[in-house]
Amino acid sequence: MFRQTDQLVTARARLSETKSGQTLKILSFGSSIGEEVSTLRYLFPTAEVYGCEIEDRLLEICQRSVGTLATVFRSSKENIESHGPYDLIIASAVLCLNPAPKDFRRRFPISRFDELVDMLDGNLSAGGILVVTNASYRFTECPTVRGYDKVRSDIVNSAGFVTVFTRQSRPYLVQVSSSGGQVYKRRSDFVPGDDEDLADSVFEKKPDGGDPTVAFLTLAPLPASLTSLHRHTRLNTDWLNRRIPNGCVVVRYDYDFCRSEETGGHGYVQRISWTSLVGEGFHARPPTWHPVP
Repeated sequence: MFRQTDQLVTARARLSETKSGQTLKILSFGSSIGEEVSTLRYLFPTAEVYGCEIEDRLLEICQRSVGTLATVFRSSKENIESHGPYDLIIASAVLCLNPAPKDFRRRFPISRFDELVDMLDGNLSAGGILVVTNASYRFTECPTVRGYDKVRSDIVNSAGFVTVFTRQSRPYLVQVSSSGGQVYKRRSDFVPGDDEDLADSVFEKKPDGGDPTVAFLTLAPLPASLTSLHRHTRLNTDWLNRRIPNGCVVVRYDYDFCRSEETGGHGYVQRISWTSLVGEGFHARPPTWHPVP
């Protein structure tokens, strides 16, 4: 439970602005055994939560374990449409093949990805949020994205860890390791629009026309006054037991453990940066504050 909560908390914050006072309808697309369903019920206690699953055994477990928390049904285009439209759809580790097989292009062509994305788009309300994580293709390269704004926040710093392909089904970000932290190696000459492509995973369906925009939410701001106690740094490549491969996307995590002079409480400031995908050096993200007991 509570995987990808950064994306869900970001979606919740955005929907509280755009759909305040409404009873939200939420779909866990590919609900598996129901862990995401139970997470959604906790994060959205007043929402109507739905979960759909295509595999019989997983569907039975989901219905038995969390069926009282949501409406759980067999996944099909018709069943999804019958319960929609939804204000929030989560497609987490569903639009992928992981690990990617050698015949990936045949087994999961870009046309199939576009077909699934179009189906989800058709069941999402205007102003609704689509969360896509651990996908084999980038939603940001999909034609459907033209009808969406990107919703970014200071707490969302990854779209997942599976191998990502270009629309020509060529490897773009290849998973080297996910033990202890994701490690990607860049393989193609594809260059994204900006460095946040590595994290973009929350998208808002535009209620009307116009050019796509970017909304940025600050959800973990730093307290006004902090006293640093100690610091340390970690790299995502620290867990590799071999030479760092060429083209590796190095992610740096800087931690500064502090005391808040305003409240007397303790926590840490986290600063994340990664190898730039569009230029030289590192791309730095906003620092975030994480209280601890």
